Amino acid sequence: MLRNLLRAGDRKRIARLLDKLHLADLSRLVTDLHQLELRRAAAVLFDDVRVSKSVAGLSGAAAERLIDAAQEADAGRALTHLGSRHAAQLLLRSPDDRRSAILSRLGEPVRGEIVRALPRGARPKPGDAAVGAAFRLRRIFI
Repeated sequence: MLRNLLRAGDRKRIARLLDKLHLADLSRLVTDLHQLELRRAAAVLFDDVRVSKSVAGLSGAAAERLIDAAQEADAGRALTHLGSRHAAQLLLRSPDDRRSAILSRLGEPVRGEIVRALPRGARPKPGDAAVGAAFRLRRIFI
């Protein structure tokens, strides 16, 4: 039933079904979902209302799989609820373009923590206006 709803893309019905499922059961189901189904599930699980409960309740592998499949905005919301080191590890697996897009959607305190947790070679280039501005402001106020 979940797979049919995810294929249809009806967000309201997906949300109602996911709210009824226990997150441990959902963690087991995530392993069988395809990329588009994962993206649609992540859009519901990582919305503003459910993101903290979802990240805390899903198994580590299931949360990582959903974050990898999620759109940048949804992945950014989920990463804000992880520790900066764990979020940095997840971002390292992403291509540079996706990593920069996700980081650009994060708020300043969280973005700075995650960027500092990244290895120097994986950090966004200084030419990236949003992250560069954050680093300049940080230097001014320290």
